[in-house]
Amino acid sequence: MNLLDKYNLKWEDRFNIIPFKIRVKINSDFFEKFKERGDNEILFKDHPRLIDENGNKTEKLVILGDTRDGHVIESGEDEKGRYHIFQAKKSDLKKIKGMAIAKDKMVKLSFLNKLQIDLVKPGIELNEIVSIEKEIDTLFVDIFDLESKPNKEENPHPSIFADGIFEVFEKWVETSKEMPQKSLSFIFQQLKTENNLRLTNFKDLLNWSNDNGYIDKVNFDRMMLEGCFVSPSKILSKGRKSQYQTMLDNHFPNFGNNLL
Repeated sequence: MNLLDKYNLKWEDRFNIIPFKIRVKINSDFFEKFKERGDNEILFKDHPRLIDENGNKTEKLVILGDTRDGHVIESGEDEKGRYHIFQAKKSDLKKIKGMAIAKDKMVKLSFLNKLQIDLVKPGIELNEIVSIEKEIDTLFVDIFDLESKPNKEENPHPSIFADGIFEVFEKWVETSKEMPQKSLSFIFQQLKTENNLRLTNFKDLLNWSNDNGYIDKVNFDRMMLEGCFVSPSKILSKGRKSQYQTMLDNHFPNFGNNLL
């Protein structure tokens, strides 16, 4: 059973904070293949022993927690019982690499937790949300050994966008350097001219943008007060259309549009 199934974690919930107790268990599972169980007398038969004052080996183990060949570096107990983890011997390159991967996953899981917390911090800006979500996507794939990001829904907002157009909208919002008033005004007006927008009412589109985090409260209130997007004659400029076309060429080569 993979870790996602074991702890009932799903790709669509990747932005939710994973509880501390679950993270502890996941970290332990990263090292499951290196846990050795059984008769201690057998497990520690060749383990280094402390030397007494006369230079003789004692029954006491040398526990250093360092990288010396074969030393026990962790002992604990999980749902399967008592276990020990031994440092990889210098000749065991496979185990050395495997333990390095497990440690890397622990670091990434800790960073994932930080990003999940940052994602819900008060006053976070849209560009921060977009950046953090991209990092979380990558970390989730790496930590849980997914082959790639699961395919997105064919059209997550069919009442608003024509099929395949939501991704175009998202990429424009992500790459546009302008304030939301101009950025959203352009993309909604542009998609409308392409007949790729199924919902065209200003208030409905702005409320949807606010509900889904594409505009902050200050700009949302300002635009609601103005009551409309920037007019097509002003916002659909040659410069913005050129930027839009470049975005399509770079990220959606099969889109089939040419505005220039």
